[in-house]
Amino acid sequence: MSLEDSVSSNPLAPYAVGTTLKLLPHNDPTPPYGGPKYGWLGDEEEDKLAKSRINHPSNYTPPEQQMKGEKLRLKVLELTRDPAKDAPQGALLLVCQVMKIPTAKLFNGELLRKDDLVVAEVFDELLYDTLVLPFAPVLSPTQQADSGLSQTAGIYKHFYSENLTGSSHIVPQYHGTWVIQYHLKDTKSTSTRYVGAILREYVQGPSIESVCVRHECDGLFPLRKIQPHVDLDREIALDRETRLDIMKQIIHSCVLHKKLHVEHEGPEARNYVITLRRNGKILDKPQAVQVSFTRTYLWNLTIWAASKLEHHKRHGLIPTLPHPLHPIEVYDISSLSDFAGWFPWQWAHGAHKRKGMSLMHRWFLQDDVFGPRQEGPRYSLRKTLGEQTQGEQTQTQGEQTQMPRIASRLRLLSTGSQRSVGSEYSGTTGRSGRSRRGEGSGDTQEDDIPEDDIEDY
Repeated sequence: MSLEDSVSSNPLAPYAVGTTLKLLPHNDPTPPYGGPKYGWLGDEEEDKLAKSRINHPSNYTPPEQQMKGEKLRLKVLELTRDPAKDAPQGALLLVCQVMKIPTAKLFNGELLRKDDLVVAEVFDELLYDTLVLPFAPVLSPTQQADSGLSQTAGIYKHFYSENLTGSSHIVPQYHGTWVIQYHLKDTKSTSTRYVGAILREYVQGPSIESVCVRHECDGLFPLRKIQPHVDLDREIALDRETRLDIMKQIIHSCVLHKKLHVEHEGPEARNYVITLRRNGKILDKPQAVQVSFTRTYLWNLTIWAASKLEHHKRHGLIPTLPHPLHPIEVYDISSLSDFAGWFPWQWAHGAHKRKGMSLMHRWFLQDDVFGPRQEGPRYSLRKTLGEQTQGEQTQTQGEQTQMPRIASRLRLLSTGSQRSVGSEYSGTTGRSGRSRRGEGSGDTQEDDIPEDDIEDY
């Protein structure tokens, strides 16, 4: 069955198991927009964006000189997320097999091979309901589908450009942004609409959430053992060592991504799967893979990036650090509360009564976890960011002090003055430098911050 045969009023009918999907490359998706982080768009801005040269899938127009070899064909094997049963808003997830690859050379993510298994994240406006939120504009199904595609595509493209996708990383391989060519037939005519889709690596394995029983108060109760692959006779014992190793992978990836202006809200247990196989290869130990980025955003494109507030400005400078921030300066029990029970229950229970450094932070500082709280060689500290900022300010002030004095020196030389400008310049600059150091010495006192006082950036 193909999409041309689909006449059903059921919005899921075009994606039934066995259906063949025809896709065209969508190399220039709109940059992430919409929502409280990227900023709500008014009607005028929405219309302007819709008419820009970078089209949304909802009004996608194929290029006039489209190459014949650009089409991709996929066969739907499995529906892994059904909006009718799961949360009603969001992408439809399809496991697909590559039936035919494009013959033309495309710059649209990692190249696909015939018979590859991929996941298609489909943003179909027919699978959304109108959304009414307080203090926000009414969002139509089309707006939600288009902005959802732009946000998710922006995340994957950013990771792919940084070489952080694929089997050795926590982010699945990115295989490009596409539009599904969807033909609508009625008794009189045939029309075509286009649905946005993102293709990524298919990672088989259960989510952390699904291998646990969640108690309303006590958090997660993990199973003793799991077998993540039905065709692989190998079990994973979810003992303390295994769970903490997976936790370590997740936390390290989050601070690594933060250095690239990628922020993860949470993180959440349901967004990570546990696998023993990547790209057809069997792994030596369990690996965590993030398969949902609905609560992930590019900070440098948000409304906060343009803020004049000092803590927003400092946050924007995190990528200038030599290394990712040490996890102890980013995460604590409260920010990782969704994993309570996955990490030892004792870490969270009674933590507010415990004096001194938290049990979680003691684990952070172990040499075989994240190591000491120091600058380099693996991680950086926030106070380094403050020192860099202070140094830049000192340099800027020095340049501003030098310029009028250089101009004054040139004027004196032009009038034949015998005044010793060089001596005055050196002495004055030295005094100015000492004065600036004295003024800036009390700006930050990071060394006095207790070990488990985690600043919320």
